[in-house]
Amino acid sequence: MTTPTDFPTAVAPSLVGRATEVEALMAALSAVLDGGPGSAIVARGAAGMGKSALLRSVLDASEGAAVATAMGRTRGELPFGVARGVATDLLGQLDAGEASAVLAGAAGRAWEQLNGGRAGADRAGVVYGLAWLVANVAELLMVDDVHAIDPLSRSVLEALVPWVHDSPLLVLVAERTGASHPFAGTETLDLGPLSPAEVAALVRRRTGQASDAQETELLWRATAGVPLRVVRSLDRPAGRLGAWGADPEGPLSADRRPGLQPRDTVARVRAATAVLSGPAPLAQVAALAAVDDADVVTAVAEAGLIDDAGTVRFGHPTEEEDVYDDLSDDERRRLHRRALQLLAGEPASVLAGHLLALGPVTSTDDVVLVRSTAATCATSGDVMMAAHLLAAIDDSLLAAAEAYDVLMARGRAQAAAGHTEAAITFERAAAIVEEDPARRLQASEELAACHFRAGAAPAAVALLREQVDLAPAALRPVAQVAWARVARFVLPERAALAQVVDELLVTGWPSAEEDPASAGFLGELAFERAAVVRFGADHAGELALRALDGDRLLEMETADGMGWWWAAYALHLAGRNNEAVQTLDAAVADAQARGSVVGYVQAMALRSGPAFHLGRLDDAAADAELAVAAGRREHRVFLPSTRGTLAQVHTWMGDLDAAAAVLAAQEAEGGVGSGADMLHLYGRSVHLLARGRPAEALACLEAAAEQQRVGRGDNPAMLPWRSAAAEALVALGEMERAVVLAAEELALAEQFGAPGPIGIARRAAALTAGADERIDLLRSAVDAHELGERRVEHVQALTDLGRALRAAGAVTDARPVLREAMGLADECRAGLLTAAARAELVAAGGRPRRTALRGVDALTPAERRVVGLAADGLTNREIAESLFLSRKAVEWHLTSSYRKLGVAGRQEASALLRPTSGTSR
Repeated sequence: MTTPTDFPTAVAPSLVGRATEVEALMAALSAVLDGGPGSAIVARGAAGMGKSALLRSVLDASEGAAVATAMGRTRGELPFGVARGVATDLLGQLDAGEASAVLAGAAGRAWEQLNGGRAGADRAGVVYGLAWLVANVAELLMVDDVHAIDPLSRSVLEALVPWVHDSPLLVLVAERTGASHPFAGTETLDLGPLSPAEVAALVRRRTGQASDAQETELLWRATAGVPLRVVRSLDRPAGRLGAWGADPEGPLSADRRPGLQPRDTVARVRAATAVLSGPAPLAQVAALAAVDDADVVTAVAEAGLIDDAGTVRFGHPTEEEDVYDDLSDDERRRLHRRALQLLAGEPASVLAGHLLALGPVTSTDDVVLVRSTAATCATSGDVMMAAHLLAAIDDSLLAAAEAYDVLMARGRAQAAAGHTEAAITFERAAAIVEEDPARRLQASEELAACHFRAGAAPAAVALLREQVDLAPAALRPVAQVAWARVARFVLPERAALAQVVDELLVTGWPSAEEDPASAGFLGELAFERAAVVRFGADHAGELALRALDGDRLLEMETADGMGWWWAAYALHLAGRNNEAVQTLDAAVADAQARGSVVGYVQAMALRSGPAFHLGRLDDAAADAELAVAAGRREHRVFLPSTRGTLAQVHTWMGDLDAAAAVLAAQEAEGGVGSGADMLHLYGRSVHLLARGRPAEALACLEAAAEQQRVGRGDNPAMLPWRSAAAEALVALGEMERAVVLAAEELALAEQFGAPGPIGIARRAAALTAGADERIDLLRSAVDAHELGERRVEHVQALTDLGRALRAAGAVTDARPVLREAMGLADECRAGLLTAAARAELVAAGGRPRRTALRGVDALTPAERRVVGLAADGLTNREIAESLFLSRKAVEWHLTSSYRKLGVAGRQEASALLRPTSGTSR
């Protein structure tokens, strides 16, 4: 066991007055080094309050631990720069075998993309891979000046947050007061100024002598109690304290304070280090400062800089800021220009900060460098830096064609960075290519997107309608799709929209080669048409398959896209669950291969729905549970609907307490303001009906129905709320209203034409009908389900039919029906339905077989998934990466599973489990 060394407060004067903070940090460090749960702690304070010293002291106390450190404030830092430094630190502490094992999965893919300059091509995978590396290798991560890290490294920290509490990892970050860090809800240590007594203690620690009350008061007032200012005051050259009236013979006197008179060489070295924004290589500092190599080491020491393994940096970022700010504008530009020459061999994006510091680009030679640097930044994902660079180009230096390309790149970078100037930029681009229809349409689409994001959808529609009118025949379908993508959000345009879309579907939808966005929009359109009954299930399903084009759309978009997702959802609503699952299996595999938690969450969340309807309740529960676990880190919009599905699954499996816990967790977090809330409410109603609380269930269903009406959907394939409400109303004795709702649902389901919703609606109608009609309706419901892909509802219809036959005295006919219901329920692992079918079978004089939850059957769905992968031979690391869990969480699942199975490890467990179908499950 690693234990922290003694906290070195004796050698850290700036820690005077920080005993409480030191104690908190030591306790957190000890917990992690003892193998306990991790935590994140934020040290917050104004500049000079000792945040960095506090973090460095923890570092000194963590000898033997796996540690990574980073400084957030580095001018001109590369995208992922801080995260890259952290990863480099950690990998450097591993031997070749350990590093190879760590880089075998998501972390290795991220590292390869990062070092190959392709990080922007798969940003989600890089973010996840780097976060996984830190969570599974580091014991201590420290980031100073977290408020100033590059945006992509911040994304890595945000992805890391949920790993902290299920990994032995302590994350310490320091930030300025008023900044926002990515660790919301964590412990914060607010560092304020020192008291006069603490200033006196600091003087005594620094000088070895006590100051008198007057000197202490003067120094406290002059420094406002800021520790760094106190230390700097004690180290300044003579002549600065006289104005304060300090005793020339006291401990603050010049002869008792170290001080070096500045020299020209020292000043040049300090200026060069500030411009390079260290840690900078010693040779670069020497070259930029024009100091001989033989003199630079001495100059660095005299300049008060830190020479650490051949790199130079300031001891505190505020000192670097002061030196940089003291340079004149001309001197600053001269040094940055010189730095560009010295760094000419570095990747273009390294030059970004120096280029920006030059101000407006007025040289044609600089234009080439600025454009290539901006392109690199955009590809790497740092769109904000790309926008700043492109905005610095003087347009008068550009030819018309070149100006269009620059303006489009600038506008896209501005839009991605959230700049309102993007619209003006795209307007200028469109004006340049007025006579080029294809390019004009391209610029107009980007401008329309700006209008739409600004809440001016009608303006966007009008702009794109104009482009449709101006487009030549060959370009007209592309222009029409561009218009349709926006017009669908504007209610007055919906009639015209349907006509245009129908024309395009007949005359020829643009191919992916003509318009890459067209296939994705077709997937969205398939869902929109599946959400309303009038288009029919066959039409929606065929549109979805046309959009998916096999796996081509998924390959184009990757699992992070949404066009394929909407198409898969449309297949699900159209009752083509097996085809939906095939697409979703491919999406999960793609997300796992790329390490994309975004793609993984949205594919797993959706796959849980068709898996549930296919009667694979174990798979549905595991998908939903794992999507929720990963969704707490990213893509939270899917949480309500996924938890709604999970609550239904737990309910039908007979674990009502587990269903209640899932619903309570969602209630605690609140809704997300989308259709996902509607599906959560429906899941809650199913649970409440099973609990025998029909009035509360009805209230949930009415709220869900209102959300569906707002979304302009009416399809019971998405939300069979009328059937569920009819069941609740029958239980409440309100038969008249139940009859109306059941009839409405049946009419809508038959109009849409998918067998599953028809079977559900016929069962609801049977609940409101007389005895004779009830049996006929239930037989027709069973027939519909035999054609469809909704096995849970099939079991319900069979059980109700057996009950109705028994009530009518036809017990001989009832028994085989109930045995079939019980067998299907067992296959689905739907314990609640198994119990209901068994009870009816016993009442009909049948003798059901016994079932018991023991061994493998006692495992939760997530445990079955994890232990199944272990039985397939995957290591804990491979399981963790495949399921987007931490290794600690995998260990917990395996330990629980082995206990329930009564085995000692994976070898014994594998003998009890059939091989799983692979890591996508």
